[in-house]
Amino acid sequence: MKWENRGHEYDELAKNICDGNTKYYLWGIGILGESFYNDFSKRISIIGFIDSNPLKQGKWIDGVYVYTPDEFVLKENEKIIIATGWVKQVSDILVKRGYKKNEDFYLLDNFSTIYMMYKYNELHLEKVDMFCNTVCSLKCKHCSALMPYQKNGRNYSLSEMKDNVDLIFKWVDYMHILSFSGGDAMLNPNLIDIIKYTGEKYKGRKVQDFELYTNAIIMPSKEMLEVWKKYNVIIRFTNYTKNVPQRQKIYEMINLLRENNLKYDYVQFEKWLDMGYPQETNGILMDAELIEHCKECSPVISSCLNKGKLFYCSPSCAAAASGLFEHEEEGFSLLDYNENRKRELMEFYTGYSEKGYPEYCKRCNGFFNNNNMLIEVAEQL
Repeated sequence: MKWENRGHEYDELAKNICDGNTKYYLWGIGILGESFYNDFSKRISIIGFIDSNPLKQGKWIDGVYVYTPDEFVLKENEKIIIATGWVKQVSDILVKRGYKKNEDFYLLDNFSTIYMMYKYNELHLEKVDMFCNTVCSLKCKHCSALMPYQKNGRNYSLSEMKDNVDLIFKWVDYMHILSFSGGDAMLNPNLIDIIKYTGEKYKGRKVQDFELYTNAIIMPSKEMLEVWKKYNVIIRFTNYTKNVPQRQKIYEMINLLRENNLKYDYVQFEKWLDMGYPQETNGILMDAELIEHCKECSPVISSCLNKGKLFYCSPSCAAAASGLFEHEEEGFSLLDYNENRKRELMEFYTGYSEKGYPEYCKRCNGFFNNNNMLIEVAEQL
C-alpha cells in the first residue's frame, strides 16, 4: 500500500477497532490464537472461538465456547479476528459468506497493532523474525530466503544480534512473538547467548513469546534444551523427508521436545510455491500492479529484522542481505529513533511504504492467490 497520509493512514479504521461496544469471535485457537487471547482477553470482549479442528470444537476454553466454522452467525456489534496462520484461506471463506475485511473481520496483526497504538499510544507488533545468519544446513533449490545463493553467507556475531534486538525494542513497546530465524539459526554458535540475552532483558516485559525456526537437521545440545525450557521457546520445523533423508531426526526431535515439555509446531507440505529466484523478473508490471501483487502476500508474510532495519517481509530481507541485487537496500531504518515516527513504523509494518511495495516484488512470484507455481519440497541443489 502506498503512503498517502503518512502517520494517519488508520485514523478512520481505528475508530471502529477501538469501539468499546464491539464483541469478537477469535478464529483459531492454536499458538497464535492462544497468544492473542492471553494478551487481549481483558482488553476486549471475546465471546467465542472458531476452529476447524474437530478435537477442539464443542469445547469450552477458559469459559469461551469453540464453534465450528459453519455454526456461527455475526449479530450486530459482533466481528471476527483471524488468529491463524491460514489467513488467506479463512479470509476467502468469510468473503464468500458476504463479510468484508476491516468491517466484519480483521487480521490479527493489524487489529492488535492499530488497537494498541490508538488506544494507548503504544507500538505493539504481533510477530517479527530476526535473522541470526544467512547460512543453512540444506541447499534447497527454491529457498524463499535465497540461502543457497547468498554471496556472503555467514553467522551473525553476538554483538550484531544484540544491537538488532536493542534497536527494535527501543521503538517497540511490546511484541507478541520474536522469532529467531535464518538460514538455520541452529548453525549459529551464538544462538544460546542471544536467547539468554533477549530473555533476561526483554522476556515478559517487552516480548511475550520466543520462536525458533529450524529444519531439525541439527539436534539441540543439553544446554540448548535448558535454555529453550527456561524461556519457553516454541520450536517450529518442517518435514522434508521426501528429498532430505532426515526422517529419523524428525522423530528424534519430536520425542525430545515432548520429553522436555516444549511447545512445537510440526508441518509437512505436499508442495512448495516457486517464489521465483533465480529468474530475472516476474514480468513487466506497472506500479499499480506491483502494489496489488504485494497486497496478495500481506496476510501471510512476517516482517523481518536485519542489520538495523525492519523489512516488510522475509524474502525482501533475504534479498537485501544476499549481495545478489544492486538495488538500494530497503526497509525502515531503526537507527535514528524518533518517538514521533512510531505511527509511521506501525504503518510500514502493516504494509505501507513510499512506493507501495518492496523492490523485490519485481522478482518474487509471491504467495497464494498470486502464485500457482507448485514445485517439489526441498529439492536439493
